[in-house]
Amino acid sequence: MPFCASYLFIFLPLFMGIYTVLPKNRRSVLISAANIFFAALSGAGTLILCAVCLLCGFFSGIGIYNYRTRPDKIKHRKALFILNMSLNAGVLAFEGYMTASGGLSRSGVLAIGGAVLPLHMISYITDVYRGTAEAQTSFTALTAYAWFFPSMHIGPVLRYSRFSQYFKAPAMSRRRMSRGIMIYIAGLAEYLLISRRLYDIWNDMLSVPKDMRGAASIMLSSLIWYTSFLTCIAGMLHMGQGTALMLGFPVKKPIRRRLVTDDLHGRLLGYNVHITSWMREYIYRPLAEIKGKGIALTLSVCAVMMWYSFKLSWLCAGVVCTLLMMLQSFIVKKAEYPHKFLYTVMTKLFTAAAAAVPALSALWLSGGFPKYKFGFNENDTETFFFLISESWLPLLLGLVATGSVLPVVIKRINSGLLKLLMPVAEVILLLLCTAYMINI
Repeated sequence: MPFCASYLFIFLPLFMGIYTVLPKNRRSVLISAANIFFAALSGAGTLILCAVCLLCGFFSGIGIYNYRTRPDKIKHRKALFILNMSLNAGVLAFEGYMTASGGLSRSGVLAIGGAVLPLHMISYITDVYRGTAEAQTSFTALTAYAWFFPSMHIGPVLRYSRFSQYFKAPAMSRRRMSRGIMIYIAGLAEYLLISRRLYDIWNDMLSVPKDMRGAASIMLSSLIWYTSFLTCIAGMLHMGQGTALMLGFPVKKPIRRRLVTDDLHGRLLGYNVHITSWMREYIYRPLAEIKGKGIALTLSVCAVMMWYSFKLSWLCAGVVCTLLMMLQSFIVKKAEYPHKFLYTVMTKLFTAAAAAVPALSALWLSGGFPKYKFGFNENDTETFFFLISESWLPLLLGLVATGSVLPVVIKRINSGLLKLLMPVAEVILLLLCTAYMINI
C-alpha cells in the first residue's frame, strides 16, 4: 500500500532499483508484475474478476480495431463494445457495492468506492472504438496501464489515448524523479498527518451519545469530516502522481487550487481533475448528445460522487450538488455580473452544503440528533471544546494543504532558496510520516 512503511522502505526502493536498470521496452513487464501482485492482495475473487475484464478487453480491442474498415462487421464491432462496457460497468458497481456494504475490505481512511481498472478499460475500449487510439497488441503494456499500481486506489485515472505511448517504453528522467519524490512525500504527509488524525476525531464524534450533540459540535464535526475527506483524496492522488512521475509518466496535477473560485462546477472539477475529466469525456459528452445537458450533468455529477462511495447519501449529495449548480447559474444570470468576492463566498457555502450531506447522514445513522437545534448545554459544550482542542491544528494544516495559498507562496519564493528549503522539508515530513507509521 502506498501509505505503509513496508511499501515505502522495502517495495518501492527495490522496485525502482530494478526498474532503473531494465531496458525501456521491458519496464512495462515489471509494472505488470507489480500490478498483479497488488491486485492479488485484494483476494482471489477480485483478481479473477479483474483478469476477466482485462482479457476480454484485450481481445475485444483488437477485434474492434480490425473491424473498423469492414462494413459487414459493424454489428460485431458494436456487440464487442457493448459487451465490454456492460462488463466493466458491472464490475465497477459490484466492487463499489461490496466496499460500501463492508463485504470487501479496502485500505484507506475513507471507504472509497469503485476501482481504477474498470475505468481504465472503459477508456481503452472507447478510445479504440472512436478511433482516437490504436488497439494494444502487447498484453503486458495493456496490463501495465489497466492495473497501474500507483493509481490502484483512487487515481489518478489515466485516459488511454493520452498515455498509451508511454506504456510501451517508459522513459525516466532526473527531473521527473526528483519532482515525483517531492510530490509523493507531500501526499503521504497529507494522508497520514492530517487526514487520518481528523478521521480518528470524526470516529470519536460518531461514538458520542445523541444528547451530547448540539448544533455547534455537529457543524464542527462536519467540517472535520470534510477536511479529512479532502486531504485523504489529495494525499492519495499526490502519492499516485508522484510514483507515476518517478516511473517516467508525465501525469499532470490531480488537484486544481484557486484563490478565487469561479463557480461550483469549477470547484467540483478541481477536487480531482482526472476523474472529473474522465466523467466528462465518457459520460457527460455522450449523454449530452442524446439526453440533453441537464440530464447529462446530473448523471455525471452523481457518478463522480458515487465514485468516492457507493452509498445512497453520496447519491443524494450528487443531486444536491447539481441543484446548487443550477441555482448558482440562475442567480448569476439574474445578477448579470456578481461581485467576485460574493461569488466566491456563495460557491464555498454551496460546496459546504453539498459536502454536509454524507457527514450529516453518517451522524444520523450513528445515533441521530438531539431535539434542540441551537444553543449550548453543558454536555454539548464539553463535546464542542473537545473537538476544538483535538482538531484545531490538523484543521489548520488541512486548510493550508488544500488551499491555494501554499502554491502561491512557493511560486514566489526565490528559486535558489527553494532548492535549499525543499529537501529539508522533504526529510522532515518523511521522518514525521515514518514515526506515525511506526506508532499506528
